[in-house]
Amino acid sequence: MPSHSTKALRGRAYGVVAVLILSVSLAACSSSSSIESTPPCTPVWILKDAAFVTRFLDGGGRDIIDVLHEGEITGFTETCEYDVDEETGIGQMQTEINTQITALRGPADRERAATVTYFIALTDLNHEVLEKKFLDVVIEFPGNRRKVKFYDEPVPFSIPISPERSAENYLIFIGFQVTQEEITYNRQQKGFR
Repeated sequence: MPSHSTKALRGRAYGVVAVLILSVSLAACSSSSSIESTPPCTPVWILKDAAFVTRFLDGGGRDIIDVLHEGEITGFTETCEYDVDEETGIGQMQTEINTQITALRGPADRERAATVTYFIALTDLNHEVLEKKFLDVVIEFPGNRRKVKFYDEPVPFSIPISPERSAENYLIFIGFQVTQEEITYNRQQKGFR
């Protein structure tokens, strides 16, 4: 019995809003085979309490002069490609997330670089984590620049698809790896936000 694969490619670009998520705007859509409709990519959300990080000088205070750097996850792009058997509806969706981070150099920084860790997590609709990837990045401040935008490499996920479980039965979350103290600080601040 012959089997056929269906592949579709979609891309989405987002910008951060002040609430939990990014505004949903479709940036590009193309298909690598003739299908009636292009299947959706998995929804991606930026976690509000983990969208920002402020790092201070070790042993210092928590004043503005003690800030090493601040970071904000300011956007991402998502592309996805389906490889699903047309007869059974079973297969995989390969998705890639490119994260954009804006970094601000603080008065206490002497290294001209910000080191941050962020994560991308794949969950089910009940927010049960199925896969979580941690990414360490170093963002440099060239010359006299105090603010830079950093675009990380694509981070891939392979998501099982079936007639009972589509890409929309999963969620992807992005955020900085922050401590409870940093989350509390984020909730008290407005300036860089």
